Amino acid sequence: MLGFYNIIKPTGMSSTAVVGKIKHLLGTKRAGHMGTLDPAAAGVLTVAVGKATKFFDYFLNKDKVYYAIAEFGITTSTLDSEGEIISVNNKIITREQINKKIGDFIGEINQVPPLYSAIKVDGKRAYDLARTGQNVELRPRRVKIFDFELVREIKENTFEFKIWCSSGTYVRTLLNDLALSLDTIANVPVIIRTKCGHFNIKDAVTIEEIGNSPKNCLISVEDVFKGLKRIEFNGQDIKKIENGVTISDNGYCLGGDDEFLGYISGQLVGLFSNENNQIKCKINLRG
Repeated sequence: MLGFYNIIKPTGMSSTAVVGKIKHLLGTKRAGHMGTLDPAAAGVLTVAVGKATKFFDYFLNKDKVYYAIAEFGITTSTLDSEGEIISVNNKIITREQINKKIGDFIGEINQVPPLYSAIKVDGKRAYDLARTGQNVELRPRRVKIFDFELVREIKENTFEFKIWCSSGTYVRTLLNDLALSLDTIANVPVIIRTKCGHFNIKDAVTIEEIGNSPKNCLISVEDVFKGLKRIEFNGQDIKKIENGVTISDNGYCLGGDDEFLGYISGQLVGLFSNENNQIKCKINLRG
């Protein structure tokens, strides 16, 4: 099988466990998720099957959309509902105060990943090191927040937010940093990812639905990239491209297309790019 599953990951389940379920259901060893979602979070988790796993780096760098609930005045060791409460204060935060500060976080910002995260330090996951009591120092990373919106006030000191951000952004950290700018603290008991690159929650399926009909739930590469031009290569050109040789447009009439799907005898062979009339292979599905 070759393609993608757009899965609604339930809370309490790790992204790795979801992939394990898919491997078991399909009887395959070749499957992987395209971007970790915290166990306490829910929503869109893209799982690639077969040679579609070659798109890992491509989709890992795509932007994402989250809805999250922040509870101000309480913080935990993990910045979510799974950790131990480590601090409480009585400061009440208002919508007006949030709206005055929230715009400061839109754009490129530096962000230190949370201690309990899947980021690797010397080859080990930060959350594994944290659980053993080791002192872990995580370096700030540059991320981009395209939009950060206060959706509604749920109750006193508890608010819902919408975040549109680049890959690598930690929602827990973003909302905690917002709290710190308001001279308070926060934890994030609810995170739902509604969009991950090309994949949207309105089209997502459950693991149970995949188990009942794995082929019908599988999304083909062509469906994911249905907006791209499709080019039929001749055999000589495709061999050059696959061997790392850059060729010119060579009569394929690509125009200004940055990316396109390439075929040989009607069979999909990969994702290609056209940069200054020079054709390169970005994802090779034949190897």
